[in-house]
Amino acid sequence: MVSTSDFSKAFDENPINGQIIGTVNGSTNQGNVTFAITEQTPAGAFSIDAASGELKVANETIFDFETNTTISGTVKVANGSVFENASVTITLNDLVEDNIFDDSIVLFTQEEVNDFGANNYTHITGSLLIGKIDNSQSSINDLTPLHALKSIGQHFIIIDNPLLSNLAGLENLEFIGEYFSISDNQSLTTIASLSKLTSINGYLSIDYNDQLINLSGLENINAISGNLHIIGNNNLIEINNLSNLASVGNDISINDNKLLQNFSLPNLTNIPGKLMLLNNFAITNLDGLSNLSSIDGDLTIQLNYLLENFCGLSNVFIGGYFNGTFIVWGNAYDPTQQDLIDGNCSL
Repeated sequence: MVSTSDFSKAFDENPINGQIIGTVNGSTNQGNVTFAITEQTPAGAFSIDAASGELKVANETIFDFETNTTISGTVKVANGSVFENASVTITLNDLVEDNIFDDSIVLFTQEEVNDFGANNYTHITGSLLIGKIDNSQSSINDLTPLHALKSIGQHFIIIDNPLLSNLAGLENLEFIGEYFSISDNQSLTTIASLSKLTSINGYLSIDYNDQLINLSGLENINAISGNLHIIGNNNLIEINNLSNLASVGNDISINDNKLLQNFSLPNLTNIPGKLMLLNNFAITNLDGLSNLSSIDGDLTIQLNYLLENFCGLSNVFIGGYFNGTFIVWGNAYDPTQQDLIDGNCSL
């Protein structure tokens, strides 16, 4: 007696020749079984080990989802003249393959986003601008057609899209080659879809997005090669999602965020340029900077009306490094540089 069972598997497209697919089961109550392919469609796609039943890729070019979504066949499991047939069904998984747009592009209307997204580009070598052209308003409200996009070689600008409430469609974006700017998007409430982004080879600017409450989506950013600007986001309450940021290339400006209460940059130890905190009316302390030990530019902290605790800067002024002009006024507490050196960091 010979027994076997049908073989079915979902398998990623674009394997290499010799890659193992799986094993067809077969057994007998006396002696051994052998395995042989009696038919397959398309022909020559896979091979089988006659003794073990192990299936392998025989012709990698056939395992292309765009050509064949399913590969099938029949395997004869035999012990002498006694045999059973097992059906083989291999369903290919469609993978996002590199598809390069070798230029820069401006997308101004939803139709343009839809048409460009239909190409499933994974990489843009130049810049991508989504939104405002001159004085005309963008009609873009949905970025999901851009779901295949993984990298942008130069600038990425999302500007003045009054109908855009989220960045769904950018979930696979991993790399931006130059600066990244999100500004003047009046309905934007979340940027959570940026969670695969780890570094920006330029500045990061998040400005004047009136409905943005937090920076969820930037948890995996660890390096920004240029300035960090967070300016004029009137409903922004906290920026603690930047907690993994370990390095910036130059200045940090956190200005005019009227409701901002909390910000935490616990992995940041050095600011190579200036630090500016202006007109953030709800901030009470700078504890989010407690691991900062050096500032190599000016320190400007002004008109943060509730700010009464500067102790988060203690490591800079006690045993650390400061090499700029000290400008502090208009806060609930306005310590001098000597105050901070002496440990008088709060009311």
